[in-house]
Amino acid sequence: SERQLAQKFDPLSPFTVADVGYPYYYARKYDDAIAWYRKGLELDPKLSWCHLWIGQAYLQKRMFKEAMDEINQAVQLSAGDIRTKATLGHAYAVAGQRDEALKVLRELQALSKGRYVSPYYFGLISAGLGDNQQAIAWLQKAQEERQPYLVLMSVEPVFDGLHADPGFIAIEHSVGLKP
Repeated sequence: SERQLAQKFDPLSPFTVADVGYPYYYARKYDDAIAWYRKGLELDPKLSWCHLWIGQAYLQKRMFKEAMDEINQAVQLSAGDIRTKATLGHAYAVAGQRDEALKVLRELQALSKGRYVSPYYFGLISAGLGDNQQAIAWLQKAQEERQPYLVLMSVEPVFDGLHADPGFIAIEHSVGLKP
């Protein structure tokens, strides 16, 4: 793949090395994804997004303690980046820590009064909470705003529970993911 070719040309770049992990994550090959993100961390242990993606892969493997450890580390290293914080909220929800997930949701809602927070992130947490109707509503708003992450919605594991929903399918059509 192009990512692996880039890694061969720039083997000391933690970004290029870790970047190879993305296709594995979306292909549900979580151990391979984790291995590539770990290689990125070997080159730069403070790359918050490597911790974030390792945490997301652990979350999909239902390894909640490991997921929470990695995602919390990402939150600390990223100085509270909004995407990272939303992923933490999603992780709390999936791990059954509903109160903590709702707390993150409220924090992002409060933050959105003073700065932009994409509806996509609220959809991410709502999906984790199993509130499919609310998740779809947020994703529809994200689609109206042309949120770039929506191009991955069909392969994004966090939305697996939404694939049969007519609203989700309609968004896929509008984004060009389905004919």
